[in-house]
Amino acid sequence: MAVTEISHRKHFGAYYTPPAMAQALIDWAVRSPADTVLDPSFGGLAFLTAANRRLRELGCPQPALQLYGTDLDEAAFAKAADVAALGATLVHRDFLRIAADGRLLPRTTAVVGNPPYVRYQSWKEARERGRVIAANHGVRLTRMASSWAPLLLHAADFVAPGGRLAQVLPAELIHAQYSEGVLDTICAGFGRVVVAMFDEHVFPGAQEEVVLLLADNRGGHTDGVEVLSFRDLADLAIPSVPKRTQHVDSEHKLLAGLLEPGTVALYDRLRASDQTRLLGELASVDIGAVTGSNEFFIRPANELSARGIPEGLLRPAIAKATEIPGARLRTDEVSRRMLVVEAKSYAHTHAMSALISEGETAGFHERYKCRIRTPWYAIPAPQVASPPHLFLTYMSSDVPRLVANQAAALSTNTVHAVRLLNGTDPGGLAASFYNSLTLLSAELVGRSYGGGVLKLEPTEAERIVMPRPSKAHKGLLQDADRLLRARRHDELRAIIDEAILVKDLGLSGQDVEHLRDAVDRLRGRRRARATRRAR
Repeated sequence: MAVTEISHRKHFGAYYTPPAMAQALIDWAVRSPADTVLDPSFGGLAFLTAANRRLRELGCPQPALQLYGTDLDEAAFAKAADVAALGATLVHRDFLRIAADGRLLPRTTAVVGNPPYVRYQSWKEARERGRVIAANHGVRLTRMASSWAPLLLHAADFVAPGGRLAQVLPAELIHAQYSEGVLDTICAGFGRVVVAMFDEHVFPGAQEEVVLLLADNRGGHTDGVEVLSFRDLADLAIPSVPKRTQHVDSEHKLLAGLLEPGTVALYDRLRASDQTRLLGELASVDIGAVTGSNEFFIRPANELSARGIPEGLLRPAIAKATEIPGARLRTDEVSRRMLVVEAKSYAHTHAMSALISEGETAGFHERYKCRIRTPWYAIPAPQVASPPHLFLTYMSSDVPRLVANQAAALSTNTVHAVRLLNGTDPGGLAASFYNSLTLLSAELVGRSYGGGVLKLEPTEAERIVMPRPSKAHKGLLQDADRLLRARRHDELRAIIDEAILVKDLGLSGQDVEHLRDAVDRLRGRRRARATRRAR
């Protein structure tokens, strides 16, 4: 694909739908020769082409009279005009600017499409319109919201009573906090809402994992979302009435729908039990220090000592998760130091002045986070005031890691800083983290966008379910550290499960097995997509 085409697609979020996926959604949404179809962002015409075919199969003599589409992209519109777009009624306009009043586009029995995936950095011009549309639906969009959210809400307004909405959406629908309000609105306006997920990466040309949203019976109401799971695109076959779905209420992210109902019930029971605590009840989770230039601020200790930098300006520090491979970080493992200068301190030694001068010559002071500070080489005090009790990995390929900070080190924002609130032993808490209940909780509250990596934002991490702290858990730290460093994750989990889930929480072997299977299901799913994409 040419670089100009890639840039064009990123600008418009234009990653066109595979024909097989478009046909499956159309076959589900179009059920009568009298149905009318709208694609709010027709792009490569995949949905309108599929709708034309479907209506003819159902006996419609002139499908073109029942097809409607709109698109802002001039290239897409020109291409559609060249082939007469099957004779459909097409509007060259920003869909967010078209009122659902029937004057320019009618309400149709099926609104089917693939809204642009434009991230918040790239759609500043239309963001305010999107916020207004969302607010009119009672949804508050954050600054980080992408364009698909208001487009989906607006598309629902074009569905006629009793009609259907079928959309290809990014996996943000599963993970992003702002998507909860969007889903609640869709559930309030349709009698049935189903989300279909894929175990493998199915969307060519885009990094995003995609899901399918199917909303039936406009004007109805449902209390929760049902989840369907498919292996890949070849496995996709959407029944009019899904054969096997898991109902997910607002208490859970949609990933819970991939688990057995009994496992979800067990998880809920344990989460509500006095035998567990949320991590946020035990500690605060915050991002590490945002240096703005790790090359300047974090250096080998021996280099800084040789240059005569005062020890009082240096703190032990780690810069990435690979530097904490076990369940504890020892002092002898930290070979680098972070430069910590108080913002009000302008008196420097000759060595410090020389280091600052070198940094400015290299242009470090022009980088954004440095440029907005005074002086540029002073990291904000709250981020470096005290070392955290533990570290938590922000992104993890295999298992997330909670690590006791025995080295009293600081970290950059690639690793979260965990500070205990009530005197809990950090070593015991770190060791207890590696049980199946907690690891399942991390998979459920975290997110993976298709690259196989589990991401945990601080607010999400604080919702992780932990076993209630016990002094006895500290005795598990040595084994946890040894096995984690050896990457013997299954053996580690078996030991911690036996000590905590069975002996402390009183779970049966079968209950523990259900939790382990659930962890393996979710972890295997996210990692399989990354593995297959790399082939």
